[in-house]
Amino acid sequence: MKSKELFFSFLPFWIFVLLFKLASSTHYAILPVFGERILPIWAVGLVLSVASFVQLPLDLLSGVFLKRLGFLRTLIFSCFAFVFSAGVLIFGLNVTTYLLSVIFATFGWFFFTPALNTYILNHSTDSNTEKLITWRDVSQSSGVFIGASALVLSMGLSVNKFGVLLSAFFISAGLFAMISPKDAKKIEPKARLEAEEKVGYFKKVAAEFKKLSPASWILFIQGMTSSTFYATIWFVVPLEMANGLSALPSISLGIFDMAVVVLGLGFGLIAKRAKRKRLIVFGLLLFSIMAALIGFQGGIAFLIFGFLATVGDELSNISLWSWLTHLDKEHNEDGGVAGAITFAQDFGWAIGPLIAGFLYKPLGPQLTIMTLSLPLFFTFVFAMLKTHMIPNFEHFTHNRRIHRLRHHKH
Repeated sequence: MKSKELFFSFLPFWIFVLLFKLASSTHYAILPVFGERILPIWAVGLVLSVASFVQLPLDLLSGVFLKRLGFLRTLIFSCFAFVFSAGVLIFGLNVTTYLLSVIFATFGWFFFTPALNTYILNHSTDSNTEKLITWRDVSQSSGVFIGASALVLSMGLSVNKFGVLLSAFFISAGLFAMISPKDAKKIEPKARLEAEEKVGYFKKVAAEFKKLSPASWILFIQGMTSSTFYATIWFVVPLEMANGLSALPSISLGIFDMAVVVLGLGFGLIAKRAKRKRLIVFGLLLFSIMAALIGFQGGIAFLIFGFLATVGDELSNISLWSWLTHLDKEHNEDGGVAGAITFAQDFGWAIGPLIAGFLYKPLGPQLTIMTLSLPLFFTFVFAMLKTHMIPNFEHFTHNRRIHRLRHHKH
């Protein structure tokens, strides 16, 4: 199938992803701002952190639920959980409605990411992998970019009008999901697993994860460290903007997805044609450096550093997912593998707000962002080791022949 035909065959799905991410990212960004009005800032970080921690055990079981419910059905369920999350804000802002909004959003996030990733893996072939991954990322980033860019306008709405607007977006997203292409493989909704079968399921997932190494493990570590950094950004920047404490442009949050929107198709072509291992290592290095420095930037410099950070993240991420998909020939445990990677991402989203909530006041925004970006350098080193992309220094030694003999192939 040609690229144009493939894209339009999934068009309702791309619109669903765009609308869902637009609304969900706006909701997530507004939570620290609403929370600060009724709770101490450390308590806001704690509430958001607990909500993410609750998801962690379910991430590991997501493969079981996805097999029962189906990937597309799970995404539709996520939409309507968020309808309730936004809907409770129609009744105004107080501790009860705030906590209910967080709780319903937690249900909405439970299986969204593993269902989305598994849906893409489910429809992937050797010829269309990079295209589907790229369009998935462009759709997500377009939604986040629009929502984040309009965040200042969203902050100007009353809480009940904000709730009505977001509910409408989530309902629209759910309708587009309903007319999207169905799961490629038949799912048995009434499948039942006994306790010993669940143990067998985890063994299968672990075996599949090992078989997909090192791409699976690098994605796991990258998911954890990058999510910690992004969670910090999405906690600190809205507070700075709402309180007028810095001169950050209104698209400061959106800039992290603008690179994907602008360069998305190019990322897919590069990942398909270039050497994946080099892209992974280079991308992670660029991401690490830009992320560590971004907190000390303002105005246009913040946008440039944020743009480059995303370029690095996306180059490595698309290359890793492409590598993983090409290693994954049988697609037996796609849901379990995606769930394990989502577990790592949700762990980052859990600890990011928690640590940022406690560091924000004593350290300030700049040092808070820098501190929580440092684990990205660990990911870079881990990827170098796993891909064997460590620089070869034998040309700088006098005993080059001896060095080569000590590193012969086994």
